Amino acid sequence: MKILVAGWDSGGGVEAVQTVVGRAVARGHQVRVLGTEGLRSRFESAGATFLRYKYAPDNDLRQPETDLVKDWQTRNPVSQWRRVRDRLLVRAQRASSAAMWPRSCGGRRPMSPWSTP
Repeated sequence: MKILVAGWDSGGGVEAVQTVVGRAVARGHQVRVLGTEGLRSRFESAGATFLRYKYAPDNDLRQPETDLVKDWQTRNPVSQWRRVRDRLLVRAQRASSAAMWPRSCGGRRPMSPWSTP
């Protein structure tokens, strides 16, 4: 069986998914994991083929300088949500859209509320 696992380094569940992936590989399944670069070594060591997201921002929680949200810097839930929104959701949308503009718009940049002049 061919299995695709899409993941994001967000803390809590990586080890559990790594275990499931390792067991699936041990049973003879072909497993590919699509994720951020910080997950590569964990899933390759489990025997899976790893593919890095092409447009998503990299988020490696193992090192403070590569953690995009840095949720330890504030304890306010509203501030934490703003960090997720601004650093992950909006940034990822901008990167993905920027990469797709040349193909989808004939090279012209579309106007949107998020674009800057």
